Amino acid sequence: MKIASTKLISIVIALIFAVISGILLLYSRLVDSPNYLAYLIFDVLISFSLTYIALYYTFNNFIIKKLKPIFDTIDTLQMPVDKLYESIENGSLLTEIDNRVMEWAKIKIAEIAVLKANEKYRKEFLGDVSHELKTPLFNIQGYILTLIESGLEDEEINMKYLKRTDKNINRLISIVKDLETIAKLETGERLLEYENFDIAKLIMEVFDMLDIKAAEKNIKLKFDKKYISPVIVRADKKRISDVLNNLIINSIVYGRENGTTMARIEQSEKNILIHIEDNGIGIAEQYQQRIFERFFRVDKSRSKIQGGTGLGLSIVKHTIEAHKQSIKVKSQLNIGTKFTFSLEKVKTDGKQKT
Repeated sequence: MKIASTKLISIVIALIFAVISGILLLYSRLVDSPNYLAYLIFDVLISFSLTYIALYYTFNNFIIKKLKPIFDTIDTLQMPVDKLYESIENGSLLTEIDNRVMEWAKIKIAEIAVLKANEKYRKEFLGDVSHELKTPLFNIQGYILTLIESGLEDEEINMKYLKRTDKNINRLISIVKDLETIAKLETGERLLEYENFDIAKLIMEVFDMLDIKAAEKNIKLKFDKKYISPVIVRADKKRISDVLNNLIINSIVYGRENGTTMARIEQSEKNILIHIEDNGIGIAEQYQQRIFERFFRVDKSRSKIQGGTGLGLSIVKHTIEAHKQSIKVKSQLNIGTKFTFSLEKVKTDGKQKT
C-alpha cells in the first residue's frame, strides 16, 4: 500500500495558498497599479514557495521524528535518515515498514524458539549434572559413615570401602575434568596445538591401545584397506587421538559380540573424512541429534553399567568444532552406527596405495 508523498501534499496545499493569495491581491489597492500583473505573479510565486518549503520540511521532520525511534529501537530495522526521506518521497514508507517489521518478527520468533529450546536444555542439563554428581557423592558418604561408625577397625571391610570411595572420587574428578574441558573448548580458552600428522597411523595406534578391550567381546578393529602412503592432516594430534579413542571405545561398548569396528578414510579436495563404523545395537532416529548433548544417554541404566561420565561425545563434538570442522552420525537400530568427522587436508606429492 502506497501513501501520497509529502512532496505531492505540500505542492497541492501550496497551490491552494498561492491561489488564495492571488485572489486576495485582486481586492487589494494594488489592483489599479500599472505593475499589477508583476505583483500578482510575484505574490503567487512567493506564497507557493514559502508554503511548500514550510509544509514539506514540517511533514518530513514530523514523520521522521515519530518513526526514527522505532527503527532505532529495533536493531535490525535501523535506517539512515536519507533512506527514510527516500521512502517518504516515493510513497513506499508503509510498505517498507511492513516488510521490515515482518522480517524483524520472523527473526525474533526464531530467537524465542532457540531461547525456549536452550531453557529446556538448561533445565535438563542441571538435572543431569545433579544426578551424575549425586550418585558418587552419596556412595562416598555412605562408605565414610560406615567406616566412622564401626568399620574402620574391621579389616574385612575397611580396605574394600576405602577402595570403593577412591573409585567414586575418581569418577567425580573425571566428571569435573570433562566439564572443564568442554567449557574451555566452548570459550576458546583451550588453544589447539596444530601440527601435521598421518591420520591413518594415528588410527592404527588407537586400535593397538584398544585391542585388548575389543578382544573381551571378540570385536575386530580394522581398516577398510591398507593405507601405505601417509594421509596427512593438520590438527591437534592429542585432541584428535582423544576423539578417535572415544568413538572407538563407544563402538566396542555398544558393539555386538564377535562384531566389527571399521575405520575408513575418504579424501576430498580440502578435507579428510574419517569414518568409524560398527555393526552394534545402533541408535534410534529420535535420539541421534541429542547424543552429543552433555550427559545425554539413550539407555541410562545400561550406560551406568558400561561406565563413563556421559560427556565423551559432547567433548568429541566440541573438539571437532574447535577445529572448524564437523561431525555427523548415521545409525539404524540393530544394524549399526557410523560417525563421520572431517579434518583439514595437507596436500602431499605421494600417492596412496592399497
